[in-house]
Amino acid sequence: MKKVNKELVIDGVRTKLEVTYGLSYLQGNRSPYFSITGSTRELHGNRWVEGSGGCIHETILAAYPEFAPLVDLHLSSHDGVPMYAIENGLYYLKLDGRVYLETNGKVPEDVAQEHFRCSKSEIKVLAQFMFDNEIDQAKELVKSWRTRYLAEATKAIEQFELEIPKFNEENYKNPLL
Repeated sequence: MKKVNKELVIDGVRTKLEVTYGLSYLQGNRSPYFSITGSTRELHGNRWVEGSGGCIHETILAAYPEFAPLVDLHLSSHDGVPMYAIENGLYYLKLDGRVYLETNGKVPEDVAQEHFRCSKSEIKVLAQFMFDNEIDQAKELVKSWRTRYLAEATKAIEQFELEIPKFNEENYKNPLL
């Protein structure tokens, strides 16, 4: 994993931002995934105190707009496929739009579009398959995007000079056992 640091002012508060990004293994997975997270420390008086941390992608992009491809790929496998592509897509598309709008400001189709990294027209076709309970057709459509996903992942790996970590059987723990 790589780290970068920047000092900036957020909402009038002097802030230190540390961003950690790269490819990593999640315990139980057999392939690495993209990760980009951050943490902030804020100056209050003469002391630096913990601010925020985790998937603070809006803060990261405000400081480092060039990290947009990594934010898009966050939690995707090293070949660019979104985490639990079909399962999460089904979840996003089946949310009650009114409830989701009230809490996150986005309609489910927009969230699913971000998840799948696809166009509006593609998400409409996928949503129709899912709403019609044509899951096999939905899966085939998502599988057809694998070439695009791989191209996006390969470009990000090259652009940010990321290393794909080697699988270590000794550190692998099957979560089902």
